[in-house]
Amino acid sequence: MSCYQEIYEREYQEGKAREQSSLEILQEKLNLPNLQSSEDRYSPFDFFDSNNLVEFRTRNCLSTDYETTILPKSKFDHAKSVREDCKIVIQFKDKLLLLNVDKRREYKAQYGGRNSRMKNEYRKKYIYIPISELVEI
Repeated sequence: MSCYQEIYEREYQEGKAREQSSLEILQEKLNLPNLQSSEDRYSPFDFFDSNNLVEFRTRNCLSTDYETTILPKSKFDHAKSVREDCKIVIQFKDKLLLLNVDKRREYKAQYGGRNSRMKNEYRKKYIYIPISELVEI
């Protein structure tokens, strides 16, 4: 396994652990008692119930460090294409913030990414969501 693959797998496992530890909190804060984790590693959203899809993201910064946060455009496009209500929950170092996806809303999109896994990952298109549009939960 390459160093990149090792880092990717470690980050995936850490993310799954954070998701599992947040499930009860999300059920309570979002008032979705039947919310459950997706078992499919490649599912577009981390949690679901019969009427909702919830994506859980983490950020290693404060909610006040940047004016926007990024989300893969493909994830947002998927949210706009399904019948369920979609929510994006972002755990910053200081707050848990929520975006209720407005399927009519368009966001600035451009290629971007990160370079934190010893590999250039600037191949995807991302949307830039103003932090001011997120609400604390």
